[in-house]
Amino acid sequence: MTSKAPSTAPSVPAGAPSAAPGGRHHRSARNYLLDTHFQLKYTGFLVGIAVFLSVALGLVLWTTSRKVVEESQATVVQGQATVERGQETVERGKEVVVQSKRVSQVVAMNIAKEYKDDPELAKTFAEAAAQDDKKLEEEQVRLQRDADELKKQASELR
Repeated sequence: MTSKAPSTAPSVPAGAPSAAPGGRHHRSARNYLLDTHFQLKYTGFLVGIAVFLSVALGLVLWTTSRKVVEESQATVVQGQATVERGQETVERGKEVVVQSKRVSQVVAMNIAKEYKDDPELAKTFAEAAAQDDKKLEEEQVRLQRDADELKKQASELR
């Protein structure tokens, strides 16, 4: 009787690709696709989802940026209106200073006319009026400086 000893060589299933000489396999794109219909279908599906999300998020960004630009333009218009109001305030301040000086002159004339015998009163009024005029002029200078600064900022916004 002859007995067969188990073989130690690896068994190769029938129909399996044989190795190329030297033990290397040649790779091609066809080797990576096991089930072409399934793999390409779902790859296309994932690419479609990615494109859809990119377009949707791009539209959201575009819409948002458009709104930001519109708000910025509205802010510039508001800034220009503020500058104009600041200039009007400066002009009104100048008118107040002029009116204050006129009132002070009228009161000084009345004091000189009515209180000739009390020169101290005229002196006290003149000092107080000078202080008030000085404060008004300082405020006018501050208003003018602020208006110039607003005008400069408005020109930078354009």
